[in-house]
Amino acid sequence: STSSLLESPEGTSFTHTALYQHLHKIGENKIASSLMRCGHEQRGVVMTNCSGCELNRITPLDYRCNFSICPNCYKKRKSRILRDYLPILNKFKVCNRHNNIMSYGLRFLTISPRNYDSVKEGFEHIRKSFQKLIRRKYIQERLDGYIYCIEGKQKENYSWNIHLHAIILSKFL
Repeated sequence: STSSLLESPEGTSFTHTALYQHLHKIGENKIASSLMRCGHEQRGVVMTNCSGCELNRITPLDYRCNFSICPNCYKKRKSRILRDYLPILNKFKVCNRHNNIMSYGLRFLTISPRNYDSVKEGFEHIRKSFQKLIRRKYIQERLDGYIYCIEGKQKENYSWNIHLHAIILSKFL
């Protein structure tokens, strides 16, 4: 049943409808309604004029919620991130020898510690911890460069889920 899916993460299927219902259930009505409207409701139109062929075209603009969990907005967000970062990452010469774990490569690293009571404390702790990690001799010998971002989100119990995403150019760690 749908109610057991909402209460238990062990449900056999997960639908967007179940997500919307769950958000309503926990009081996140604004987020749920924004997700439900995404991609459907018009918020205006764009009129384009081509001076060469004198063609006028009206293009409707669909509503976008811009949530990372939204199935409509996720692809757009992913494309934007790839567009912004891929040209930078493609500049790196990466050795791709098959079955050679000591070659350099781009690797994705996520560090997600337990939740914090304070956002300031969490950001400061995870930043200092990452800096301490990359100063270790073992890491220094294998790491050639990195970029990272720290994200945080407040949870229902007012604790903060703060985590770090990094793309590192390194040998196998």
